[in-house]
Amino acid sequence: MSTDLAALRERLSAPGDGEARDLVDLAAWVAADQAACLSRHERLAHEMLAARVDLVRARGLGDADRMAEAARELVDLAGDLTRLSRNPDVPGADREPKETRPLRALSAAEVMTEPRPVPIIEGVAWAGRITVMVSESGAGKTFELLRAGADVADGSTHHGRRVRRGPVVYASYEGDALGLRLTALREAGYSLDGLHVIRASEPLSPRVERDGTEHPSFGELALAEELARLRAHLQATGRAPIVLLIFDTIRASLAGSEDSSEDVSAYLRAARRILAPYPEAGCILAHHSGWQDGEQRRKRERGSSAFRGNADATLYLEVTGEDAEEHLAYLTLRALKVRDEERPAPLRLVRRRVTVTEMDENGESRTTCIVERDHRSAESIEEAAAQAEAERQADLERRALDVVRKGKVTSIATLRALLGCAQPVASELLAKLQATGRIARKSQREPYRAVPSRTHSTASTTESYRTARPIGGTGTTRREGTSRTGSGGQS
Repeated sequence: MSTDLAALRERLSAPGDGEARDLVDLAAWVAADQAACLSRHERLAHEMLAARVDLVRARGLGDADRMAEAARELVDLAGDLTRLSRNPDVPGADREPKETRPLRALSAAEVMTEPRPVPIIEGVAWAGRITVMVSESGAGKTFELLRAGADVADGSTHHGRRVRRGPVVYASYEGDALGLRLTALREAGYSLDGLHVIRASEPLSPRVERDGTEHPSFGELALAEELARLRAHLQATGRAPIVLLIFDTIRASLAGSEDSSEDVSAYLRAARRILAPYPEAGCILAHHSGWQDGEQRRKRERGSSAFRGNADATLYLEVTGEDAEEHLAYLTLRALKVRDEERPAPLRLVRRRVTVTEMDENGESRTTCIVERDHRSAESIEEAAAQAEAERQADLERRALDVVRKGKVTSIATLRALLGCAQPVASELLAKLQATGRIARKSQREPYRAVPSRTHSTASTTESYRTARPIGGTGTTRREGTSRTGSGGQS
């Protein structure tokens, strides 16, 4: 049984007062009928429709015009489902299940002749592979990913690394102000002709039954359909095939828990299904870093270890220094994992604030950021990093002295709690402040107290610590010739 969607929508344009509710019911039935075309995902479609029907009924209750508008939404949804069911490029949209291709054993010689992964961005993305780029919020991963997409679309080197030129699709799930950021890239000299943006909201995660059966989500089906439409357009206009997909971010496009290995693995399988029709393309997924353990920065992706285990490459973008006066942030992009290849050297980058020609509502120029290669020499970078580390340690010591002066520090545990740092950091701080004569206590039962500055004891002990490893590093700080309790080995 079928219904003419165009005729039904025309009828909904001017409903009578008494028939609006009936039309909603009819539209819901039509949508469900069309959803049945997705034979392998019928239950998923019906669940989605049931929630949508409840929503529009509640929103339009008692108002014929609003109920008619809600019914039109359902008719449009029915049309979307019909289009999906007829599109052979959408995974699982066929009416009859395809036969599963039997497994075939390959000889070692056959495996050795298989083609090697083709780099899309040298050391960053490869055809047929998934890269997860991790960073803390605010570090600049969206700026860096847009720059990567612009470099591939224009055929420019990416911070000195070679790229394979071709169309790029940037699927944005976070609602960022991409227009302003793209304007900055255009004004920096990029054409952006091959960069395409899809604003998406439905999650990609599939629905997994208890028996392990997996049903692609509406978000996956819709994205696959739009990509297929873009591919057809590129072919019709004589353009190259898509070479890079970027999803920003995992959290915004994932349904379920980041801490669940099952949810994460299912999400990554969905990403691979979306990538599968484009064998010449690589895929980059943007992700947030995990909680940092005080001063012990583990630098890992948030959530399950399945992200690292199932991805082909994992990159970590971090802020390593800032210059507030120049509106600069120094970044480092390093590889934590690259499957079957050597990890490339870290990329030293700069996130720089720029002013664009676009004006805001007050007539003032708008600002945004772009990411560029850091052209400082290795010596300058090392010197700046050493200075930043010295300032960090000095600040840590000042904070420790402040809480000691308040008479609240009686142990490593209390210092750790007051500073919010890791236990090894608190231990090293107390050891260093005692050794340099800046704090002391008469007995184990009394709190530590600050000692007035005395140059005769501080100078010599400070010198002995000059070559020690920094507080909060991977080892335990020690003076030469002495041993203090901690997790590290001998200096």
